[in-house]
Parts: sequence; structure tokens; C-alpha cells
Amino acid sequence: METYEAAHMTLADADYIERYGSLNRDVALPEPFGWLVSPEASADDTAAAKARLTLLSVLPDAIQKAQPSGRRTQGADKTEFTALEYPPRKAGLPGLSLYLRRRPGEENFELFTTAPALPGTRAEAEVMAVHADANGVSGDAALKFGETVFTCALPYFFYDGAFLEPGLKCEFEVSAVAVGQSFGLASELAPGEAFSVSSGPFYEEALQDFLSQHPGLGREALPEVKVSTENLQLISPHGSDACLMELRCRAEKAARLEFFSSAVLRLDCVLDQAFGEKPLAIYAAETPEWSAEKLSGQFIAGLFWVSARLVPESFPKH
Repeated sequence: METYEAAHMTLADADYIERYGSLNRDVALPEPFGWLVSPEASADDTAAAKARLTLLSVLPDAIQKAQPSGRRTQGADKTEFTALEYPPRKAGLPGLSLYLRRRPGEENFELFTTAPALPGTRAEAEVMAVHADANGVSGDAALKFGETVFTCALPYFFYDGAFLEPGLKCEFEVSAVAVGQSFGLASELAPGEAFSVSSGPFYEEALQDFLSQHPGLGREALPEVKVSTENLQLISPHGSDACLMELRCRAEKAARLEFFSSAVLRLDCVLDQAFGEKPLAIYAAETPEWSAEKLSGQFIAGLFWVSARLVPESFPKH
């Protein structure tokens, strides 16, 4: 296994920030960007178009002010890849990762896609599996945090992917983005349902309660108990997209932030099966129905796109 060492950009390498000329109007609009700018973007063409215009309007300024991420690599065909961050991640603000490539023989780097760069939760995970997309630049990994496995998009897969292999344990910075209108109060979107259990911790707790109230009776007197999902944490993968998870959890704290002139919410949600007492940072577009005041302290539910950035200093050295 190679030792992880982020590449350092030289002044000459950074010249493309100043030399960057025309803006490619075909830059891909990443879905999470649209979801943050407009929760309707996933289902409404007009909202998606407006989100794209927002992205295009901020890119020129972002490119001029962005800082190198410290990650750079070369593909099998000699195409160079690198990434910029705006604002720099150390600022701790929601921003963008800007992905650039320079094909063999070309003088300047070309911006070909972007992704939200969202401050998240640092936690140790075990790498279970790694998957590269057909382009070899993007990809995801199944990461086990505590007792829970998340399939996470890897923002710097083009560089970090080569260092990740099953069994490796290191730290990642994890955050999630609410998928459009699928997200809201749990009581409105996913009302609590009751189900029966005849074993496990819920059954044992109810059994002890029952036996203390009915001396002389045994386990056979309570073959099963009803359990409500209301106010329970639920975490499960969503089949249509590897990086989508269905979550029901409590937003312990909510704050209002700005994401390129759009109001967004950061919800700190405790998922004890995954991160213990550390909250998972979940981001969502603010709407009249979804305000920081309304969601703080409430159970929320919906689909969430999860990403994880490898923390370089946690990578094992040898």
C-alpha cells in the first residue's frame, strides 16, 4: 500500500487560475447542488434550469478565488486531473469543489464538473468496498461507521481512490444533502408505524416491564409486543442510487447558512449506530415549511445523498 501524500501545487501549476479563459457552458450540474439551491430541482425542469443558472453565475468568481485542494494526479492516457476549493475548506463554510482536467497537448486546464463542498462530521470508518465510475474520475465507497454501512460519494476519488482498499481504517469527513422534496418532518412524511417483535432489545425491555407487573407469569405469557417506529432512528439504503440513504432521525440543532445567495439549513442529527454522540451534518434548502426554528429538535425523515472526504492526516503511514 502506498503512503498517502497529497500532491503540492507549484506556482506554475496554479497559473491556470489566472489564465482560465472562456467558461464551458456545458459544465455538469451535480444533483446535490440543485437540491441545495431549490428543493424542486429534482422534479421540476424550470427549477432545475434556475439552479443551473445559479451555478453558472457563481463559477467565474469561484474559479478566480478558489485555492488548490492539494490533490493532483494523471490518468492512464496522460490526462491531468486536479481540484480547487471555494472557499478554502479551512474556512468551514459551504462551498464548491471544482474539478479540472488538462488533456495531453493542451495548455490550460478545463473545468468539467463541480460538487458541493460541505463541512461535515469527522469519524473513523472501515473501507468495505470501493467502486469507480466508468470515467475513472469519480466513484464511491462502502464505509462502515460504527455498526452502520453507508455508501458514500468520494469528492476526490480521482486522487484518493487509489489509496483506499477493503479493510483499511481511517478518518473521513461525512456530510449529507437532503434530496429535494423527499425531505421533511417525520410526522408528516413518514408517520410512525407499529410492528410486532418476539425477540430482541425492544421485546426484552417490554417483557421485563410486563413480568414486574404480573408476578408469577413467565415469558410465554407475552409472546410478542407492538413497537412503534415513531421517534426511532431508522437508517437504510435506497435502491435507486448507491449514495442515497433513507433516514429518520432527530435534528438536535438547526442553523441557517448561505450557499451562494441561497438559504440552506444545516441540521446536526445524532445517529448513534454510526457516529455515537457525534452529529451527522445534513444540509437542505430552506423553505417556508422547512425553517431552522421549525426543524430544530424535531424528527426528520427523507432521502439523503451522503459524501465522505478522506482526511489525509489519518491515513496510515508505513
